[in-house]
Amino acid sequence: MSRAEFFADVAAGAARGDTVDGAPDFLDRDEQLHLALEHVGSLHRELGRVVKLAEAREAAALTAIRSAKEILEGRVPGPTRRERLASARRRRADGRLTAAAYLRTVAWILTKSRRAARAEGLAALERSVGATTSAWSGDRPIRDLMARGEHDAAYVLARALLSQHGGNPRYLALFREVQTKRGAVSSVLATTRKIEKLTATSPRAARKIEGRLRELSGWYPRIPGPREPVAPRDDRTVLHLVKESRPYLSSGFTSRSHRNFLAEAAAGLRPVVVTELGFPRSVGVVGVDRVREVDGIEHRVLDVGGGTVDDLPVDLWLEQFAQAAYREVRDVRPAVIHVSSGRRGYETALVGLALKEKTGLPLVYEVRSFFEANWTGEQRWEASGETFLRRLAVERMCMEAADAVVTIGEAMRDELLARGADPARLHVVPNGVDPDDFVPVERPVDLAARLGIGGVPTFGYVSNMDHYRESQETLLRAARVLVDRGREFRCVLVGGGARAEMLASLADELGVADHVVFTGPVDHLDIPDYYGLIDVFVVPRVNERAARYVTPLKPFEAMALAKPVVVSDLPALTEIVAPPERGLTFGAGDPEHLADVVAALWDDPVESARLGAAGLEWVRNARTWAMNGPRYLEVFDRARAAAADREVTE
Repeated sequence: MSRAEFFADVAAGAARGDTVDGAPDFLDRDEQLHLALEHVGSLHRELGRVVKLAEAREAAALTAIRSAKEILEGRVPGPTRRERLASARRRRADGRLTAAAYLRTVAWILTKSRRAARAEGLAALERSVGATTSAWSGDRPIRDLMARGEHDAAYVLARALLSQHGGNPRYLALFREVQTKRGAVSSVLATTRKIEKLTATSPRAARKIEGRLRELSGWYPRIPGPREPVAPRDDRTVLHLVKESRPYLSSGFTSRSHRNFLAEAAAGLRPVVVTELGFPRSVGVVGVDRVREVDGIEHRVLDVGGGTVDDLPVDLWLEQFAQAAYREVRDVRPAVIHVSSGRRGYETALVGLALKEKTGLPLVYEVRSFFEANWTGEQRWEASGETFLRRLAVERMCMEAADAVVTIGEAMRDELLARGADPARLHVVPNGVDPDDFVPVERPVDLAARLGIGGVPTFGYVSNMDHYRESQETLLRAARVLVDRGREFRCVLVGGGARAEMLASLADELGVADHVVFTGPVDHLDIPDYYGLIDVFVVPRVNERAARYVTPLKPFEAMALAKPVVVSDLPALTEIVAPPERGLTFGAGDPEHLADVVAALWDDPVESARLGAAGLEWVRNARTWAMNGPRYLEVFDRARAAAADREVTE
């Protein structure tokens, strides 16, 4: 697909209305009209309310003014001085005032001045009249809509008021905030430029947004100079371009990468790993060797000259990344360049496209997850708006330009085919496990005793607590159901993260804290022992985009330990357990259903053992990391053949 075709495709795929400062709305005109009419109806109702409020307050104001006049003239309504003194004597007599308090009260009554009366009258007037305010005054309606998550409605109203307030930098900042919530990156850039012009400030912010927009527009970095084909040193050297690697970072991404590098080496390939520009400095690791071996696999770090790339606009970062990676390509002279999903999905692939264009080497793009929806933390908005649509389009462009595409599961493959991927160039290299690292063991007695588990039945999960998709709270709510049913058990949650404190608070709120064990972060070398604490392993992911398609590593590890596995009924998870063959499912986000399934397995040790044995047999026969070496070998050979065909055609 050419760049012109790409832009045309993005434009056709986005339902655009009018534009503001040349920035597309990405909101259908019929929807804009519908929202505008809703605003008109709301405004009519609000005006009626304000009129009634004003009439009521006018009557109250007249009454308050008359009262204030009497006070100012000395005719204080209410109790007289004699009546106040009599009241104080009664309160002293029945013990409601101490002697000291009685004396202070009498002194205040006898010395109260006209000035104090005047102040009291004015305060009464202010309380009675108040201010005739409305929910439609100022920028309040826009902010209220945003607070309710109604960002499109906020946009329609904010845009309508631009004709009045478009010259006010403060209002423009609010408009930009609305557009940021909607992912309307083009409008955010246009508005930022206008703010900077009005305030005569540095264009730095606009330049960074411009860099992001270029990345989202089918642009990829150019490496200076003409095309310079690189002659591979052999047909088995593969240069892997990844966002991060071991030993500097331990994560699901680096675990899959490293295991597959080892599998490739065992299959006769020579993998060379190059990490993105700025890593591992980006995770706080400095002073590392530029080239080193990790378990026999060559790893290269791209030199940033002792500086940092954190503040670079993303397009400049991509250019520097591509140029630094090109120097490594010329030195390594691989037969194939293999890139994996980056932090936004396709950015590493954009660098790969630049390398392919410069060197003519075949490119394999491994799509490990779907990142087009991770531009916002609001689940309701993640699969909508300009940023989402542009990310989808760039991802598709990268897949079409690659000589082969790899993904990690059948659910992901089906989704990519639905997006138009070429089935002849689409391959599955699944997640796996090393059975030597995860060997079935009995529950570790000392660890169980230390954590207060003992010998009671358990269910649980091993995962970080950083993202709502993992939904550990579903396990906590299932624990509440089991407590109500009178079951004795422990829910074991292994891991840490940003949501750990919230989950602990939820356990308290649900009244199940005594039945839940939070282990906190655990060293990956000790993970098998913590799996050993769990009788029924649960993957409770909620129905979210990535959860529907992306297969996690943890259930494979639990199966290698012969644990019965229960998962949410999402495609990426059901393909692992093939219910009821080697695991069971429950309705995603349904704690009652989860409690039913877990309790049934506790009560049926024969079925529990059968599922554990079936899972163990499957991972040993079909899902070991070692099996991926030959799979990659086949993919790389096909990519080389496709690139050769391309050269002949061109």
